[in-house]
Amino acid sequence: MSDFIVYLLQSILIIFRWMAPQEEAYRDACRPRLAPWIPASLSTFDSPPLLEQIITALERHLYLTLLVFSSLSWVNSFYSYQFSSDLAMTSTVGALLLQHPTNPVEETGQSSSTNKAWAQSYHPIKNYIVHTISREGVWYADYDTAFFPLYHDDEVRLQLPANPPNERAWRLETESDAELWFHTEISNIVLAGWSRYPTIVQNSHIKALSGRNNPEEVDATYAYRSEVEQVPLVIGEMKRRMITTRVWQKGETLSGPQQRLSRELRGYAHKYHCPQVFCFDGQVLLLLQFCATTRREIADENCNVDCWVIPRGCGIPLRMAFYRLLVQGLRRFQGMRAVAEFSCSLRQFYNGRPLWDVPGTRQYTSTPPYDYRRSVDGATGCLIWVNSEGTDFFAESTAIWTLDS
Repeated sequence: MSDFIVYLLQSILIIFRWMAPQEEAYRDACRPRLAPWIPASLSTFDSPPLLEQIITALERHLYLTLLVFSSLSWVNSFYSYQFSSDLAMTSTVGALLLQHPTNPVEETGQSSSTNKAWAQSYHPIKNYIVHTISREGVWYADYDTAFFPLYHDDEVRLQLPANPPNERAWRLETESDAELWFHTEISNIVLAGWSRYPTIVQNSHIKALSGRNNPEEVDATYAYRSEVEQVPLVIGEMKRRMITTRVWQKGETLSGPQQRLSRELRGYAHKYHCPQVFCFDGQVLLLLQFCATTRREIADENCNVDCWVIPRGCGIPLRMAFYRLLVQGLRRFQGMRAVAEFSCSLRQFYNGRPLWDVPGTRQYTSTPPYDYRRSVDGATGCLIWVNSEGTDFFAESTAIWTLDS
């Protein structure tokens, strides 16, 4: 039995003794309303000595028990730090991903801009497909048309324990303030699901992991690292009140600051070899996925781009949105680790999906030439193909982790 429960039960016994004189009056007041639901005797069971004392007291003073629990606010306050800790430890990544940040935020109206010289060599984004829907103030994010569905490894991650952020107040004035808010309220919660299976590490303001000598540094890099490889799954840039929600959400032609921002984000995606990109400006989370079949296509002005525009407080959980972007980056990485025995005609760079030739045409299809469906082995991280009966499977990629026993 945890120390907190022992403390609570001991406190109840103390209150019994302290409030005994009030029992008779309270019993008379409660009896008419509660009599139909009060059993003749409370059942007993094998229990520690302290709990047996509580059961005896409950049988002897049922009405007093009701009075005690209606007056326990001071006990709750006294042990609130322990009780909150116990509750936090029972939270899971999956539960917290669906929650919105609750800490108060003071907005100052300060904004930032961008006009990086190196980004001018990149084409602005023009072929972007918006997957967020906004009608009469109600927002919805459609992930399934552009992302892979959640697989068995997601079930493993979403069941991991996680803690909510500490209570505090926020004042967002600079880009650094927005960056700190994002890491504290969003990123840290999401990364609790990536402490294992596999381990994803976030770094700030580091150069591209590709080994190329680029002077540019993106604000945030989320990468898989091992002794033999390091692969960015998602990269992100922080701004301050710069994203114009209406323009991006309506799919309008980008101009001015929005166009310059799109050049910069495309440039980072190209330099870091990472098609999954986000931008957060303190008020809006912008998710982008450059649908490039090859790395070089990221820089192509005709490259299609999946886009999600998610204002803070619109009702779409920012944590879940960011988690789904990270998962898509993982799927790309898993596709890079295909086993030699797996055969396909082409593999898309941006999501790692295998494609096969359509006989008699110059086109490709994601439908395999066999009646199997793609999945993930949650115990190892292998991409696998499973038959319709679920009785047979074969691996597409190598193992990335080993599930703890």
